[in-house]
Amino acid sequence: DFHNTYNMDRRPRMLTPRECSRLMGFDKPGESVFRIPVSNTQAYRQFGNSVVVDVFAAVAKLLKSRIEFAASQRLRQFYDEVS
Repeated sequence: DFHNTYNMDRRPRMLTPRECSRLMGFDKPGESVFRIPVSNTQAYRQFGNSVVVDVFAAVAKLLKSRIEFAASQRLRQFYDEVS
């Protein structure tokens, strides 16, 4: 309950749109400034609906060999059934 004075002083602050963009992999330090051309509300929505590309790439890299293995197993099973 953040409605009383004691809790209002102790509640965590809200992240800024810039901080959200950095958490999602945009606007990395040392790069050119990433301009957020929309309102803060819209920026929160857009960053909240985005995917962290670096994380997605890492997961895809891990899954690639497993997907290829499963596909080769299915293909092998198909050829065994056909012949």
